[in-house]
Amino acid sequence: LNPSTYYFYLEVNDSFGHLSKTIIQNFIIPDTTPLSPKNVIVSTEGVKWSSVDINNFWQYRIYFGSDIDNMYLIGISSVTMFKLEKFYDGFYTVKTVNQFGVESKDNVFVKIMQEEQVDFYFSEDKLLLVSVPKSEAITVEIIKLQQEQPEIVLAYEIVSDKQKTEKFYELQFVKPQEEGNFYIEFFDGHNWVAIPFSQDKNKIYVKTQYFGKYRVVKTTEPKPAELVILGCSPKKRIITPNNDGINDYIEFQYNSVIEGNIYDLTLAKICELKHKNPNILYFDGKNADGKLLPPGIYIYQINSVVENKTFKGMIVIKY
Repeated sequence: LNPSTYYFYLEVNDSFGHLSKTIIQNFIIPDTTPLSPKNVIVSTEGVKWSSVDINNFWQYRIYFGSDIDNMYLIGISSVTMFKLEKFYDGFYTVKTVNQFGVESKDNVFVKIMQEEQVDFYFSEDKLLLVSVPKSEAITVEIIKLQQEQPEIVLAYEIVSDKQKTEKFYELQFVKPQEEGNFYIEFFDGHNWVAIPFSQDKNKIYVKTQYFGKYRVVKTTEPKPAELVILGCSPKKRIITPNNDGINDYIEFQYNSVIEGNIYDLTLAKICELKHKNPNILYFDGKNADGKLLPPGIYIYQINSVVENKTFKGMIVIKY
């Protein structure tokens, strides 16, 4: 098996009992990168690929991302199939992993884009592009905001006749410079909160459903990932699921794949949190059968699949 380091020396004994031995020497059998899966197919059934035959096979890892430079783990499988909970637009790839945790090299990325017309809106300074699915049947206005803080490099308000979209739309911010650390903040009505994003050398990308104020913030050090709460008052965490469009649900966003559950105060599991995206969960006050829960206090527990972090807190349902 490899990678391994082997040590050896030679001993010689004569008939008089004299012993002689050489110095210890060593040699290394280095890492061997496993073969990459082929024939990767993505459909509404899930992700499928051809089997890889290696002696020290461990698992397959399935990755997803909005672009190939920002892929994150969404699943692990020992067979050549991974069922998708939901079908997302973006890039998918599969890697082979051997028993030493060595992954295969990048091979094929499968891009999935559901055919749909998109409306593009540019800010006047051409530093922000807003892409909205035409099926939303809305118009968008981009207003540049003035900022006095030196760390705020770009700030805009995105205005529409709706508070949010049914599907995700995209923001593309042009970076003011290639070098430097940046993150994105959204104004939730009370505070500026850092939200998940992806980036390349020239642009920063945000997938969102919310209209409102966004800004690009420069920092000297990369900002640690945080669990973001939207959809209701983040401080009170109270939802009123009566379909009036106000505090009907609570939404959790993270920078990588998350999963989670809702429990009552006896820690009995009520339901799983639902996904909007691999990194976005929400709770609409309903149990696993789709029925509204009684008013009261409930507990959420969210796990980061990649980082193995756990987030816990309470949610109040009121009518």
